Amino acid sequence: MERKYTCSSCAQHFTRSDLLRRHVRLHASETVSTTVQQADRQPDTLPLIMPQILSADVHSSSNHAPGASLTQWPLWDHADLLSCDHIPEGILQDEASWQSFLHSDSTYCLTDWDINDTSPVGEDTAMRDAAVATSQPSTAPSPPNETSREDQTPFAWDPASRRISHIGEVIFDPDDPLLLNVEPRFALTQERYLHLKAVLRQDIVTNDRKTVGGMPSIPSIEVLNVFLSQFVRYFLPQAPVLHYPTFEINTTCPDHLLMIMIAIGAVYCKRRNVRRFAIVLQDLARCHLLMAVTANDVLLKDPNTVYSSALIRYAGIWCGNKRAFELAEALSVVAWTRRLPNHTPATEGNRTGDQDVWLNWIRIESLKRLKWTVFMFDFQISLLTNTPPNMSLSEVFDWECPCDDEYWTAPTARQCKLLLGSAVVPPSKSFAAALGPFILNTPNLRPLKQLNDFGAFLVLLSVNMRVFHYKEEQNMLMKLAHLAFDGGEHEHSLENLPTPDPEDWKPLARSLELWKLTYVGTVQDDSRGGSFFQAAGQVMMNFSRLQMQTSISDLQEIIGKSGRPGFVEARSRFTIWFATHAENTRNLVSVSIKAIEESRRALLDNNHRAISVGELYPGTPSTLSPYGPIYIFLSYVFLCACATAMTLDQKEQLYNPLSAQLAGEVHNPNDHSILANLCGSDNDTAGKEILRHAAQTLALFESWGCSTNLALLLHWRSRIN
Repeated sequence: MERKYTCSSCAQHFTRSDLLRRHVRLHASETVSTTVQQADRQPDTLPLIMPQILSADVHSSSNHAPGASLTQWPLWDHADLLSCDHIPEGILQDEASWQSFLHSDSTYCLTDWDINDTSPVGEDTAMRDAAVATSQPSTAPSPPNETSREDQTPFAWDPASRRISHIGEVIFDPDDPLLLNVEPRFALTQERYLHLKAVLRQDIVTNDRKTVGGMPSIPSIEVLNVFLSQFVRYFLPQAPVLHYPTFEINTTCPDHLLMIMIAIGAVYCKRRNVRRFAIVLQDLARCHLLMAVTANDVLLKDPNTVYSSALIRYAGIWCGNKRAFELAEALSVVAWTRRLPNHTPATEGNRTGDQDVWLNWIRIESLKRLKWTVFMFDFQISLLTNTPPNMSLSEVFDWECPCDDEYWTAPTARQCKLLLGSAVVPPSKSFAAALGPFILNTPNLRPLKQLNDFGAFLVLLSVNMRVFHYKEEQNMLMKLAHLAFDGGEHEHSLENLPTPDPEDWKPLARSLELWKLTYVGTVQDDSRGGSFFQAAGQVMMNFSRLQMQTSISDLQEIIGKSGRPGFVEARSRFTIWFATHAENTRNLVSVSIKAIEESRRALLDNNHRAISVGELYPGTPSTLSPYGPIYIFLSYVFLCACATAMTLDQKEQLYNPLSAQLAGEVHNPNDHSILANLCGSDNDTAGKEILRHAAQTLALFESWGCSTNLALLLHWRSRIN
């Protein structure tokens, strides 16, 4: 006889114990919701400094006490959430949507449910509506991890936790506009599709034991072609290695490369179940790559292998899935890149024809761009995660920069020859000549003003890395100084604490300013990569200024990387820095608030157009890569550090000039409330309000799941006492 489980509160019967547990949490959440609503009727608490600014925005989270957002934002129907791969816009502002998870039994952890299952719902309705498949776009991405308490802890992953094991079927509506906008050169043939489908369905077996299960549901060929087109349209400009006019995807692309291209392309499709599909496919691509290399040593020096591994590492780190992050970090991409063969350009003596010379040059230039892409990804990941890089400037100093895009995008050998004139192959500038003026301050070295956007961005990343190494040393000195004066007779005398000499970083500041004067706003051709590298350069300029003035390591501690002791020490160091760098603090706060306002305005506008107008993917270059969300994340954490570490006198000195300045420059009342929250008298409450605002903003980023992971992290941190 089938066993039944009965609810002690309402006597409802269930056939499984897990269904009963979910039902019991429904009762718990109803109790909590009633408590929150009662608390919501209490008088609001406003910052003491100029609270009238807050009243200008009735929807600001700082306009109400914690829990007041329940009266401003609608409760989301959980049935819609279960059938959706994204969080609806504003869900992070709905306290009740997280209640059942927060108040569940601490010994029972949800390790294999979708994040949306943490909201209370009747079991029958949820199970029925979860089966409804639709491909309509959503408004904000969903958390890309299986729900667990690791989401509350920064940088944590439990290797014993289960990987994402189930993905819903990916189906597009027949009239979906994405199906009508496919890149013909990157469309799969039926034969290639059937081969890939068979490979993806196979289990990966090691020593007669299944280690990775195959993918039971493969999207149609039309959907995969959409993903490949999105890869070409939105990611290839970020990593311009494949030569678009000559690349043959059906004949020269190995399975693991094809898989990761599809997975990355899926990241740029706001459709249901697509995010989980991309994460699972990225993991399968990694497994197939490692199996291929193990079976054939020749592939270790194959450019396709290195490109696949670079893309797999990139996607794993920024997809937001913690398991994928750590497994991607373990890939030996840089070591494989160092072992790639070196080629020399074709010369007039061995030329056999324009077509042969052109194809030979394409192979050489692709290899060069592959090496630069690995270098770029390595420095990017290092800077954005605040970890040392695997490559050094000295090993790339003698390389040649990528050629200009007008040659790279020439569709035929004849067109390329017309551009070259009497030259045999397109010219390339020396990276040493491009970087030299930004390292050595001498009139004999001048910036290369005609450097293309790709080359200019590589120069900027190199300057960024010099800032990273400078700050690494300064942070160690600051910590040593703090320890040396801790507990002694000078414990409370800030002026006795040694601080970094401003003269030390002025050369780096001059390098950044020189790069800005030389390359920001210069008009290059309208090629696929130009606009992306210019936009990414703007973000990395602001990132480096923040990095140069403050400590990224201490910002990580402010949100709890090392627990309470690390937070207290970082807050103490920030208090010292604020006291000795008042003007720099004011400038950084101003830049951070304005950057946040610009990002929010652009993201809200993009999301609105995507829904109302039906554009394919109206993302801006800064939202197509991790640069934008990571910088906005750090900007918010810096503002949180200001709110928690400043004294009331320091806040008053900060507020008065900034409020007048932002009144004429910032048009969103939400951003005035950021300043008002920052300057609130209760440091702990002020910091939490800023983190809540940050979670709402990061949830608006549409592409890489790292932004959603960070949004969920800050949501949890804002609720910890």
